[in-house]
Order: sequence, then C-alpha cells, then structure tokens
Amino acid sequence: MNFDARRPNTSLDHLWRDYREGPAWSRVGHYREWAELVENIADPARVERRGTELMNQGYSIHFHVWDHPALLEFFVNVQRNLPLPLELELSVKHRAEIINILRKT
Repeated sequence: MNFDARRPNTSLDHLWRDYREGPAWSRVGHYREWAELVENIADPARVERRGTELMNQGYSIHFHVWDHPALLEFFVNVQRNLPLPLELELSVKHRAEIINILRKT
C-alpha cells in the first residue's frame, strides 16, 4: 500500500481551479491533508500547525493524488478542454503505481 492511499482523489474542479488561479489557494490544505491522512494526526489544531510547518519547510509531498480510474478521467478531461498535442498511448496500474505513456501528436 502506498503512503497516499488514505488521501482522496483530487477532483477535476480542484485541478481546473489550480489551472485558472494558480496553486497558492490550496497549498496549505494539501499539507494539512498530508498531516492528517499520511502522518495520522487526529487533533485538528495539531493538523493545522503541522500543515503550516510542512508548507513553510517546503516539504516535498504529492499535492494531487488519483487512483487509476480518476487519473484516466483527468487525462480525458484535459484532452477535451486544452489544445495540447498529446495522446494517452498507454496507462497501466502496477501494484501501487500507475505508469502512463503520452505521445506527442
């Protein structure tokens, strides 16, 4: 099991808001989610303090997480809505990882 397994999938609405507004609006929330669901901190005040501490340190986390179906939905949605010259060639789930091959078109 992957350390991100307890974290919820990042929604398409969240991703599109990041795209439009930049990631600053959600940054501390990602760190708080990490503190609660990866570091297993239950107390809300401690979650808030730890999230801020991690953010201020520039601690490296996965800001966005998906399971395989949600990641495929993300790729399809981006393909429909952005003029990117990319095609999803292959997507394979292997244990706790998802491997994607994108082809430039």
